[in-house]
Amino acid sequence: MSTSQGETSSLREPSIDIVYKNMNVYLALFYWPIHIHHTVISNGSCNSCILTPVAPKINSRDVADSRCRTKLDSTLFVNSTCQALIGRRLITISSSDHHALWNDNLFPLLSVFDRYESVNVEEAKYGYFDSKFQLNILREDAKGLLHHILNDRNGRNHKSNVEPTIDKLKKPHEILFFVATLMSGVYKEFVSDQNYDQFINDIQQHPSVCGKVLPNCVSHSSKQLIAIYLFQLAFPYCMAFFNGNHRHSRILFDHLMLERKQLSVYGDSNSLGYIVPSIDYGTFSNRTFERYHISYQLFSLHMESQFVQIEQLQLISFQIHHEARMTVPDEKCHR
Repeated sequence: MSTSQGETSSLREPSIDIVYKNMNVYLALFYWPIHIHHTVISNGSCNSCILTPVAPKINSRDVADSRCRTKLDSTLFVNSTCQALIGRRLITISSSDHHALWNDNLFPLLSVFDRYESVNVEEAKYGYFDSKFQLNILREDAKGLLHHILNDRNGRNHKSNVEPTIDKLKKPHEILFFVATLMSGVYKEFVSDQNYDQFINDIQQHPSVCGKVLPNCVSHSSKQLIAIYLFQLAFPYCMAFFNGNHRHSRILFDHLMLERKQLSVYGDSNSLGYIVPSIDYGTFSNRTFERYHISYQLFSLHMESQFVQIEQLQLISFQIHHEARMTVPDEKCHR
């Protein structure tokens, strides 16, 4: 991709690997980090809390919820292309990590509804996006996660093959896609509530999750939200979209059975997002879902890239959106 006209020549695109992977969008939602702002009521629990996806500000625009209010129309996104940067979410950082903030190796996470809000980079309330994590740590985290998914109970005891395979993978996107592929196979592409129930039972054995008491709003929410919440506690690797936030916001809202207030942006930064409702599963049978696939163009930064600026990543998003805007005018029927 070339630098768009009007940008300074000093901003060059960082050194990156790019690969295309076709993925079930329900799996992609596991890799899209979420934050829940908890309300507190008199008994000390919470309800009607606010959920927002979070991301570094690499996308050239915020999510406008007004674009997500129509009925879910799969023809608008099935087999479309979405570009995403792979990273690792850090909830807190140590004093030794502060140099990475000032050298632009770590990026604060912000609500996708307002990623340009003013933020103290050393006190980012949603955590940080580490774009250059260690591959060997990712390998070990992936092995630990899959240890609890590939068990005898679900009849997929392939542990002896998994670790050697992961050790041979050389790129972050290869490992993340390998994890997603195995999850898709074990849990039948997550196309039913029953698939999510099985995943929740398995992931609760992970050390990062075992014995953890879920917030009241999460424990009474959809099975899809519970599964995603637990997965992100156990496996903090994630995607940030250069484009595709609107598509995934629309799917997330529908799939997790979230709700809106009369307005989705309320002025208080803690209220940006969607309401997490209490779900009474006594009124549902085992729901099933249609399969949706999107072609993901996954970007991963080279570890040797130094001092990556957020503006360099934003240039990629600007170029993607520019090409999308020019697609219709460049077609012969519109000339």
